[in-house]
Amino acid sequence: MSKVPVYPSGTTINDRYVLGDKLGTDGSVYVAHDRHLDAQVALKVLHPVGGVAQSWDEAKRLEHLRSRFLVDVINADVITSSDLRFIVTPLLTGGDLESAAASVGIGVRDAVRFAQQIATGVGRIHAAGMVHRDIKPANVLLQGDEILVSDLEMCELLDA
Repeated sequence: MSKVPVYPSGTTINDRYVLGDKLGTDGSVYVAHDRHLDAQVALKVLHPVGGVAQSWDEAKRLEHLRSRFLVDVINADVITSSDLRFIVTPLLTGGDLESAAASVGIGVRDAVRFAQQIATGVGRIHAAGMVHRDIKPANVLLQGDEILVSDLEMCELLDA
């Protein structure tokens, strides 16, 4: 498996995205400033599999499945002069459910509301004939009073 480089803060990708800090501990997701939109976004560099660039499957799923409780895709592209692909999504500043619950948990009211929203997002995936395969608190992002299911990388289309 080819290794994805870790980019230092200040690295500019495709003369558009200026990378900031890395988000989370797994994967290669960065806070980035989108020069075209003049906005903060999240940029996920996709790891090659077996030395081959990943497909656009995750970006296509995000686009196809657009839902109030799933993370949106803004852009998908290839890093200039490389075979590394990336996906750009909105930067959600509320953190993930795992971090939010780590110290003292979450209240019953919030837990029930979040469970309903997660079920709605996952229900959208299932209605499209797919299964997420990696639902966990770290893949549930908080944005205000709502959550968004993220990381559809392992999502699979169900066969007959």
